Order: sequence, then C-alpha cells, then structure tokens
Amino acid sequence: ATADGVLDRLRISVSDNHSTDATAEVLAEAKAEWGEALAVRVQERNVGLEANAVALLEQARAPYVMFLGDDDYLPEGYLRRVFELLDADPALGCVVAGFSSLFPDGSAVPNRRARFGERTFPPGFRAVLKVARYGHQLSGLVLRREGLVEAYLARPELRNIYLFIFLVGHCALRGPAWYLPRFQVLVSQGNAKDWK
Repeated sequence: ATADGVLDRLRISVSDNHSTDATAEVLAEAKAEWGEALAVRVQERNVGLEANAVALLEQARAPYVMFLGDDDYLPEGYLRRVFELLDADPALGCVVAGFSSLFPDGSAVPNRRARFGERTFPPGFRAVLKVARYGHQLSGLVLRREGLVEAYLARPELRNIYLFIFLVGHCALRGPAWYLPRFQVLVSQGNAKDWK
C-alpha cells in the first residue's frame, strides 16, 4: 500500500533512542524492504527526546521535515493534503494537524476541534500566537528545515523537551502556517514512556 499515494516522495529517518525492545529487529526488516528510502540511526544510549529530535533534524536534507512519535498514527489523507499545500506554496513555513488521544481500549478522544476547517496564517507574530502552542504535540508537525536546527541551537539556554513549540514558532515567522484540525493524529495514551 502507498501512504496516501505519496510514498515515492518520502524519505523516512528513524532514530532509535536506545530501545530495549525488538525495535532493532523491526528496523532491520524495514530497512531490507525500503532500502535507501529508510535511514536508521541508533543511539548508543538514551539521549532523551530533545537531543534525539535535534539529531534527526541535523541529519535531514529535505526542504521539509515531519515528526511522528513511535506510537502515534497519521490520519488517512493527511500526507496527501500536506503535499498539496507544499506543491502550492514553496515558501510554506509549517503545517500543524489536530490530534486525538488514543487509549489502550481503542477509543479516541479529540483534543482539538476537528469541526473547524483549515486555517492559514501569513508569516508573523500572529501566526506564532495561533499555532506555536500546538507544537507541544510533535506528531504530524511539518516544518521548513532550512536554518531551523541552527536557529534552535543558537540559544542553548532555551533548549528543553518542548523544542517543537520553538520550531513551529520559528517556521511560522518565516512562512505561512497552516492549521488542519480536521486531520486528527492519533496520539497513544496510557503507555509507559522513558522521556529522560
């Protein structure tokens, strides 16, 4: 199956943050199947969410990056819509999806109002106010990569686990920001995470 018909336009980078489960074996199988479309980085120790995300940004080469947590799921149609927006506006700053909490029993509860339509905000401080706060949920965020990691690392005193709020805000200052709450990324709840 293709991911919303755009699989040939994707490159997937995985940073295994020193998993203690079968992640290495699963990644080896995936790498054998996907070949060069899948890059795998294995941390020798758990460096925490923030440093792991920075490492992925530093290795990225595409004009845009999307983050997805290991236990979160993109909604059908979201990738296709993201590529439509990217094709229509090469100066796009960021895209932010809605999200729903996914519980172990399979139920999902929306955390952002899915009934709202798409909204776009021109680059600037108003866009930062409208969308940066949604950066706390990293999954599904699409960010213009150029200069992004350098801007973040330039202020070491601001480094923290909520780097995605900075990243979204920075991108919303540089290009149009899209908010797509009708696309609800499923964010797993009730599982144990080692945030370090």
